[in-house]
Amino acid sequence: MIKKDKVTEKSAVEGAGTEPEIKKPGLPIKTLGGKKLLDLSQYGRPSGVEQVTHSLPSAVPVIKCPKKCWFRTMVGEEWIFPGTLHLLEEGNTYYLVNNEVVDDFEETDIVEAEVRAIRTKDGDYKLVIMNTAGKDLGQQNDYPKSMSQILIDAEMQWTRAASRVSAKKYIGIAAVREYPEPIMPRDVTGILDLIQRAFADKNIDSKEHPMYLEHAVK
Repeated sequence: MIKKDKVTEKSAVEGAGTEPEIKKPGLPIKTLGGKKLLDLSQYGRPSGVEQVTHSLPSAVPVIKCPKKCWFRTMVGEEWIFPGTLHLLEEGNTYYLVNNEVVDDFEETDIVEAEVRAIRTKDGDYKLVIMNTAGKDLGQQNDYPKSMSQILIDAEMQWTRAASRVSAKKYIGIAAVREYPEPIMPRDVTGILDLIQRAFADKNIDSKEHPMYLEHAVK
C-alpha cells in the first residue's frame, strides 16, 4: 500500500497533451548466459524516425531512488526493457559494461540491474535501476523489491519515494492532487533512447576503456 500525503506544490507541467503516435523501434538485444541484455554497440537511430533533437533531454540521470520529486513511471511496450543491464558502480556514477568484456570483471564488481524509466512532474526523464540480487554493501535488503512495487504503483498515480533505513526499504507516497499526465516528446521513442543517452559517455565497450583498465582482472 502507498500512504497518502497532502500535496501543496503547484503543478509545474504546462501544456499537457498528447503527441501524434510514431512507430516504435525494436530493441537491439543479445542473449548471454540465457539472459537478454542490451547491445549498445549496435545502437542507431531507427529508420523512419524523424531526426529531431531539441526536445530530447541533455542528460538522463541513473539513480536507485527518485527522491524529492513527484514522478510517473512510463508505460507501454517501448518503455519496458526485457532484460537486465550489467553496470559498474564508481562512486555515484554507473557505467554500462558491454557484453564482450563483462566476463573480465570480478562478479562482485558488477551490478546486474533491472531498469525502468520515469518522468518527473517538472518534465525530466530519469532511469531507475534495481539490483536483481537485492543486496547492498553485502547485506540482504528489500530496497530493490520495494522500489519495483513503487514503480508499478506510479504507473497509475503521481508518486514520491523515500528511504526507510530501519526497514531497509523504500516507501511510496501517493499525491492527493491530480497533476497533468507527462508529455511525450515525439522524438523520444522509448527506454532505449534514454539508456543510449544516459550511457553515451559511460559505456565500457572495449579493453582500452579507462574504467576497463582500472577494474578488469583478466
